[in-house]
Amino acid sequence: GKNSSSNQLSYSHGASTLPLLGETIGENLRKTVEKFSKHIALIVFSEKSEYNYEQLWEQTTKLSKSLMHLGIKKYDKVGIWCPNRFEWIIVQYATARIGAILVNINPSYQLPELEYVLNDACVKLIISAKSSRTSDYEQLLHNVKPKCPNLENIIIIDNEWHQVMNFSEQITDDELD
Repeated sequence: GKNSSSNQLSYSHGASTLPLLGETIGENLRKTVEKFSKHIALIVFSEKSEYNYEQLWEQTTKLSKSLMHLGIKKYDKVGIWCPNRFEWIIVQYATARIGAILVNINPSYQLPELEYVLNDACVKLIISAKSSRTSDYEQLLHNVKPKCPNLENIIIIDNEWHQVMNFSEQITDDELD
């Protein structure tokens, strides 16, 4: 049988000259923002823009709260399906900050692979580009949703990003932290 000590979560690490960081990705970002708030954090060539750590923190805070408003909790699976873009980074940090699990979906997947990964990973919400050069993601998601019982929400970045980010107003800072 199983005893309580065998059910505890743990991790191990080998010998290293560098100390192991015992902080989450969200905690690490918060510390970086405190030290380097005005330093450039992200350059987005496609938008010809750059964001400092303070701006990155503000964006991840908004999306974290918005995801919470949409019912995403710790350990829920959130899919991201798009080529590299600014929002991808925001989704990565926002999910980490609320303890959700980010499921990266290969941008070249078609319907059978998409259906498999959404069901296998029990994705509750997916954030997606409208399309790629070769695929209409929005149509594929529309087609696959009835076959994915866990999938509650689809957010198409190109259509709904700003609207979704405004959901953040429904969640307080205390609820986030």
